[in-house]
Amino acid sequence: MVQFIYTIGHSSHDIETFFSHLKRYNITDITDIRRSPRSSRFPHFNREQIESECLARSSFNYSFYGDILGARRRRRQSFDQLNNALVDPDARSYADHMQTIEFQQIISQLISNLSSSSALVLMCSENNPEFCHRSLLADYLTLIHRIQVIHILFHGETCNHQLHVHATFHHENQTCIYPNDFKTTTIDESVRSF
Repeated sequence: MVQFIYTIGHSSHDIETFFSHLKRYNITDITDIRRSPRSSRFPHFNREQIESECLARSSFNYSFYGDILGARRRRRQSFDQLNNALVDPDARSYADHMQTIEFQQIISQLISNLSSSSALVLMCSENNPEFCHRSLLADYLTLIHRIQVIHILFHGETCNHQLHVHATFHHENQTCIYPNDFKTTTIDESVRSF
């Protein structure tokens, strides 16, 4: 059985629309991956409020992993050459963070909790996954754990995750990197079919 994980950006949704998108795909587990789980414009998505909504609806479980899976990371010079194909400094910093033990352990923990009876969604705020760290996280899940990632878009439609053109399986460290030089690494093309 193929395992899969959804992602969603809460964007400007009202709370009912947000939960209706999740119900549409039988999602029961919300994993918040926002580094700062607050929104002044959409306070119903503040951590305390969304957690209370999940409890009140009783059909949703909420967990917060933004401290480890969230974006806005500092650049790690020790990983400088591994992710140099990423032009955006925030994306490069997050890709560096994906090399850390704490990141990899949390991802393994999330995956070990996946079951066939429930569906998991990784929630951030950005609507478009291409402009969010969810896309890098999805690359990691696809390459390292062979999990199909499905993005829920603004109107509730979905699309399968497409790997970044430079996303590469790093055999030595068993992780996902974004090198500018394809000659130094081997890309496993079989995972690009997700």
